[in-house]
Amino acid sequence: MTPQELSNSIYYIYKDDCESYSGRYMYGQKCLGIRCDNPIILFVELIKELINTITVKEVIVNDECFFHESIVNDFQVILDLLKDLKTDDIGMQTILYFPNLPPPEKY
Repeated sequence: MTPQELSNSIYYIYKDDCESYSGRYMYGQKCLGIRCDNPIILFVELIKELINTITVKEVIVNDECFFHESIVNDFQVILDLLKDLKTDDIGMQTILYFPNLPPPEKY
């Protein structure tokens, strides 16, 4: 899963609340942002939704089951994304944004 595919997946799930956002110290660079009322609830929902986007691929060798390396790579992309998550207060809401994730292709 590439960062652009991940951004597009998040946009598909949260399209009404997504925007192209430039946060603190980004100097005009745009990234994916999601507006919300409760960032903790959104964070938990986002993890659940991202894990659901991963296609489980198994490899069976000598009657032993192993996960395909693409699953490990997909989880690594998600972990890297969540590690860099930032928030800003915007009035009565909060925006979660991902400085290393490009805006979805819609923007």
